[in-house]
Amino acid sequence: MFRRIIVLSASLVGLSLATSRGMGPPEHHHEHVGIDVFLVDQAARPDAPGFRINGFDADRAVDALMGLPITAGLETLPVSKEVAPAPATASVWFSHPTFYAEYDYINSGDKRENGQDSEANSAVVGFDFLTISDILLGFTYSYSNRDAEESPLGFPDDENAHFFNLYTAKTFWNWVNIGVSSGYGYTSLETAGAYSVHEDTWSVSPFVGVAHTWGPFSASLTPTWTHTWTTTSDTPAGVGSGTDKTGKISVPLKLGYAITEKLKIQVTAKYTGITNRKDAIAALPEADNWASFGGKLTYQVVRPLSVYLEYAYDAFNDSYSNHNAHVGFTYSW
Repeated sequence: MFRRIIVLSASLVGLSLATSRGMGPPEHHHEHVGIDVFLVDQAARPDAPGFRINGFDADRAVDALMGLPITAGLETLPVSKEVAPAPATASVWFSHPTFYAEYDYINSGDKRENGQDSEANSAVVGFDFLTISDILLGFTYSYSNRDAEESPLGFPDDENAHFFNLYTAKTFWNWVNIGVSSGYGYTSLETAGAYSVHEDTWSVSPFVGVAHTWGPFSASLTPTWTHTWTTTSDTPAGVGSGTDKTGKISVPLKLGYAITEKLKIQVTAKYTGITNRKDAIAALPEADNWASFGGKLTYQVVRPLSVYLEYAYDAFNDSYSNHNAHVGFTYSW
């Protein structure tokens, strides 16, 4: 009898200890992170809209001035620096106007445990011209939609971004190009179909490029420094607001060859590094350096109109595996 009482008492004590140590039914814990963490992650992505549009402007400006195979698809004149012959009565304030448009598709595979695979579709339209002293002036508008998987950390999974940029550049000593791109972007974010927050982003990108043409061959190297400042507003109760400041440097190398007067090819290699940003959290690390490799075909349909197709892959990135496809046209007159 006493033995049964002792065994029953021991069982009750053991059950009590087990319950007190959390050995009962499992509990589900969800990690909650602030909007600041999302902004840091967003700015560091290779497909960040503010970073892409400033890089686009720098490529467009430098290549337009030097007459190289152009990211925006402008026709190549193998030995002439001018984009198109100017009329004899051309104004010194307005000449060589060009209109261009591009469609971009990005497939991004997130290698991180708490990351988000995504697809981005964007469109770019712009206009530029030469003004007094052969200074290039241009305007670019970009719309981008990013559709991502549901985030384990509760991050937004749908982004709609509108960016408006101005750029200017000038050639010195026939082979050095100096310029700057700057603009404003408005981005609305949704999480699981519900409005989350909107962002205001300001950016500036100074660049210095060297480029030259030897008959059908051409080459350019254009270091570009991009700085973005982002703040959030209109956040729902409990979400909070955030700010971010991120700097990147990119160094694209482009080698071109004119197969015929109408058909051009180009190979590209680009290094990108993050120069300053807030620290990422352990659950969502960010790569600070990566490289991109790709190629491009440009075809001159008629004298004013050129079309192009371009592909690039982001390599050596510990966080992402990105495939980038671009198709577009330019019309110069």
